[in-house]
Amino acid sequence: MNGLSNSSISPYIGALSSLKAISLAHGSLNGTFPKDLCSLKKLQELDLSDNLFEGILPTCLNNLTSLRLFDISRNRFVGNISSYLIASLTSLEYIDLSYNQFEGLFQFNIFANHSKLKAILLASENNKLEIETEISAGWDFSFQLMILVLSNCNLNKLVGNIPKLLLDQRELEIIDLSHNNLNGSFPIWLIENNTRLRKLNLQNNSFMGYPPSLIANESHLLQDLDLSFNDFSGKVPTKLIASRTNLLSLKLCNNQFTGFELQAAPSKEFGWSKMRFLDISNNKLSGMIPRWIGNMTSLQSLVVSNNSFEGQIPCGLLNFLEEIGIMDLSKNSLSGTIPHCFHNMSFRKLHVYDFLHGSYNDYTIHRFLQVGSTFQMLSEWNSVRDYIDIEYGQQVAVEFVTKYRSNSYHGDILNYMSGLDLSCNKLTGRIPQELGELSSILALNLSYNQLTGSIPQTFSNLTNLESLDLSHNKLSGKIPSELIDLYSLEVFTVAYNNLSGKLPEMKAQFGTFEKSCYEGKPFLCGEPLDNNCTREDESHPSPTKSSNASEGQC
Repeated sequence: MNGLSNSSISPYIGALSSLKAISLAHGSLNGTFPKDLCSLKKLQELDLSDNLFEGILPTCLNNLTSLRLFDISRNRFVGNISSYLIASLTSLEYIDLSYNQFEGLFQFNIFANHSKLKAILLASENNKLEIETEISAGWDFSFQLMILVLSNCNLNKLVGNIPKLLLDQRELEIIDLSHNNLNGSFPIWLIENNTRLRKLNLQNNSFMGYPPSLIANESHLLQDLDLSFNDFSGKVPTKLIASRTNLLSLKLCNNQFTGFELQAAPSKEFGWSKMRFLDISNNKLSGMIPRWIGNMTSLQSLVVSNNSFEGQIPCGLLNFLEEIGIMDLSKNSLSGTIPHCFHNMSFRKLHVYDFLHGSYNDYTIHRFLQVGSTFQMLSEWNSVRDYIDIEYGQQVAVEFVTKYRSNSYHGDILNYMSGLDLSCNKLTGRIPQELGELSSILALNLSYNQLTGSIPQTFSNLTNLESLDLSHNKLSGKIPSELIDLYSLEVFTVAYNNLSGKLPEMKAQFGTFEKSCYEGKPFLCGEPLDNNCTREDESHPSPTKSSNASEGQC
């Protein structure tokens, strides 16, 4: 072994026979599982999460029959999860084996005698794990779970259905069955049975049909619903977002939705002021962008890209979204000019730290345990809800294209992101000078439209800007030399416009931009282009015909 090894954990730890709690989380420890821990028969909490431990779990683990909390998530453990190890740990209340490299078949009847279980987390790292619950049919599971995470684990691979054992669960608060290719219709019974449910993640499966509006009536506590990347169709059940619910995050992207139950919603009945994250992108939605979205005054991220929305961008939508950090209206058929009222919006970095009254960082619940000088035992906690916000909480993810890449921003990273994307529409007219007032924005994409006029000099005020894409428009005039003051700019392109004159000096960030950033403009000159500037070049009139016609694809 190299680096830190088991010798970094004192071999005398096995002599501490009265020890009840150990946390070695987030320690960058490596080597195999420290077998000295197996002699601690009174141990109730063991947290080795977020380290570099590897190898196969030792059989001596079955000696730890007093364990109530067992977390080895985010390590490199391999092999099959032995039924012999877990079957004997019947005192377990919380078990997290997620994000290791386990493989092979894992049968849920292992937990048949675990009557105290409240949380099972088994998200796979490598998609080589197979979890089968239906083989366990006929087993009487006596536990009532509060957390169930079975993500990316080939769940019920043979039949593709939701575990039938969930029919008997009544206390679930977090359910994550994402990335499993499950099929069938929307499991409304799952929400009807679990009225305390706060998070339901069915992302990336093969569910079909129409999610009923009944969801809103059955679960008043539901805060986070992710139905993205399925085959749901019909109209979006708008009551999902009604004021009588606590819904904060709704992801319906990458489905087959064609419209909304309500195009206009009375503000008295539908306040929706709590909603923070809304993603309805990559569907078949058409018509005007619903104005009721403007009632979501706490909205921080709005993604409606890759639909067929048309008409003008309504100022009524923009005037009240003062908390917005990310807005993506790209890849639609929006027309008209860019509204001047965009300057009413802050585009500040997102504030996700208080979402779900907890933390967004990807740490385990045991950070909560270590507040203070001693460990709090599970028996001292009021409920699993006390640590849901800390452990699993809500890893909100927002898809946004910046720096030429579509990235998924989630967790604490969201605190450092803001952006506006209006690309790939049919917008016309001049770029409003007021966009230069969005001083906090990090990414601005206006490409693939029919914008005319000059690049606003006020863009030099966007001092935090990291990505600016104005390509494939009909912009004319010179590139403002003041833009060289944008020291944070990493990506800049004005390709395929009608611009002319001398390029900004190759100073600061502009010294890093290549020819491709300016291509398709025969009347631009200066480095890094090959044409040197003469007085005639610098004053050449802009061409009358757009040079970006049929150049590239959105």
